[in-house]
Amino acid sequence: DISRNALLQSQTYDRKGFIINEVYNLSIEGDAEIVIDDLSSVVLSFNNCSKLSLDGLTVGHINPPNTYSCEGAVVYLNGCSDVKISNCKLFGCGSIGIDADTTTGLVVTSTEIYDCNYSGISFEDSYGTFDRCEFYDLSSAYSVISSDNSTIKFTDCSFDETNVTVNSWHE
Repeated sequence: DISRNALLQSQTYDRKGFIINEVYNLSIEGDAEIVIDDLSSVVLSFNNCSKLSLDGLTVGHINPPNTYSCEGAVVYLNGCSDVKISNCKLFGCGSIGIDADTTTGLVVTSTEIYDCNYSGISFEDSYGTFDRCEFYDLSSAYSVISSDNSTIKFTDCSFDETNVTVNSWHE
């Protein structure tokens, strides 16, 4: 049930990620892999979507370099609400596993976020919960969790980092 025309397009400028704009009640699920080799592209970008569900997916960047040069997030949520991410694996040098901007009602359960080189998650003006999620091999150049004017709740999550770094800003 999509209330407006759904747009799934390859990003411009020869990038290979996907952008989904202004959809309602969209579910992407199954034992599927969504991977790209363009390290500067976001793999899955959702703009102004509501009642979105991702379940059972493996999403990430392939062929990552040995050093920091990846600029694209794995999942980017901009202006979204009521988003569920369950049983997913988000990986592969993506600068950020989940990047949420002005997003509310994000619920992430039983999901692995790993091999991201900037931050496991980054929230700006957003609200979300993480339940039974695993964060590992983040080799973070910045922080494991980055937050600006946001609320993030963790329940039964595991972090393999010796020192979990949280950066939070409030104006």
